[in-house]
Amino acid sequence: MKRFIKNVLCVTLALLIVSAGFTGFYFSAEGKAESQRDAIVRIALAEEGVSGCPNKYTYAYGEIGGTYNWGWCAAFVYWCSQQAGIPHSIIARNSEPYLEGFKLKNCYDYSADADIQKGDILYMENNNGAHIGLVADVDDEFIYTVEGNVKNTVTRYRYRRADGYSDWSGYGENWQRIVRYGVPAYEDMKDEPVAELRPADGIYKITSSYREGDREDFDYVNFSKDDNNVHVRTNLDGLRDSERVRCQYFKFTHISDGWYTITNIGTGNAMEVADGGTAPGTNIQHSALTKNDSQLFKFYDAGDGFCYIKSKLGCFVDIQSEDYTGTDNVWTYRFNGSPSQKWLLHSHEHTNTSEVTKKASCTEKGLITHFCSGCRLTYTEEIPVSEHTFTGGKCTVCGIEAPEKIMPGDVDGDKKITASDARIALRNAVGLEKLDEAAEKSADVDKDGKITAGDARLILRASVGLEDPEKWL
Repeated sequence: MKRFIKNVLCVTLALLIVSAGFTGFYFSAEGKAESQRDAIVRIALAEEGVSGCPNKYTYAYGEIGGTYNWGWCAAFVYWCSQQAGIPHSIIARNSEPYLEGFKLKNCYDYSADADIQKGDILYMENNNGAHIGLVADVDDEFIYTVEGNVKNTVTRYRYRRADGYSDWSGYGENWQRIVRYGVPAYEDMKDEPVAELRPADGIYKITSSYREGDREDFDYVNFSKDDNNVHVRTNLDGLRDSERVRCQYFKFTHISDGWYTITNIGTGNAMEVADGGTAPGTNIQHSALTKNDSQLFKFYDAGDGFCYIKSKLGCFVDIQSEDYTGTDNVWTYRFNGSPSQKWLLHSHEHTNTSEVTKKASCTEKGLITHFCSGCRLTYTEEIPVSEHTFTGGKCTVCGIEAPEKIMPGDVDGDKKITASDARIALRNAVGLEKLDEAAEKSADVDKDGKITAGDARLILRASVGLEDPEKWL
């Protein structure tokens, strides 16, 4: 019985091994930290069976010659890298069936003993031309792939290690073979940052962390003047004419819970994720300020004074190009911590020259116009309405008559201070007489907010020349 059970276990184990080898695909154990190499293969395998063109892979890359309907084997690999958040410096944006388009640093000619691994990119040649595929798994006999645009479909295939030829069904023997392969410089996946930054509300310039070679100037985020002012791009800090320079200055306004709007000071338009898109590769544009989720961004510490900028829709602000040259499009991407996702915020204080462009009068507010020599922003500030200018009892501007001055102590309004004024004040103090507002103000000569016998006494003394009423003014 023990021998029987042992034989059964051996057979079962053998079947499991054979079955695993037959699939040609390795899936990482549950709980294992996923690498970029694992992530791109996982994403690619999940696309098996997707067909038709144009498709999400061609749309992710963009138009070519005015169409999205074109061969897409390389764009499929790029799309998978995009979904995994792999930096453009590792796998560049590419739609051509050549390894050079991915700008891989390590490419080799194929041989039977080539050290090809899961996640490597293959360049093949066939009777129709060139083709690109992604390595899904390897064993001693075969290289297993997942490829886009195989009969206009995402499909799995395998190639013989011995000679690099495929066994594509529906094609003749030795119809396609591996010629070269590229090894991307994959890294471990990075966790999203958690340390928030909350810049003070104000005006900022935003620069990329990347500076090409020994160049000392930065690439600045700006609102593009092209494409109907839709795109947000990077550009050198060379836009010094008054018409363009304001496109590089943004007003940060904290809305709530660390989320900010970022609006251009020249147009008032806000940065936003196009069409509320949550997928990586969604364009960042500018539009009228609405403060909806597509226009809300949060800042995270990236170290060394830099920050990451995250959209409330989930992805991070990123430079589209793999080489970070000037005039690159800005879009969203999954977090990867690469230089194209690191930004530096430069706070801006206006350096103003000011001019009164409308004088204030007693009937109208005035205006003072400020011009900032830094950001070239022109803005105005109101000057309050001025006081009347009276000459001969009338305002020289509006003609209003000057109000009569209230003489302290002249309670009855006869333009003189007499014992009668003291008598009226005393009667009011003891509740025997009510006064109007002007008389009350005149009777309260000590200005303590109430009329008392003390006020009546002072008024009486003034009436006989023992007090100087001028000191009550």
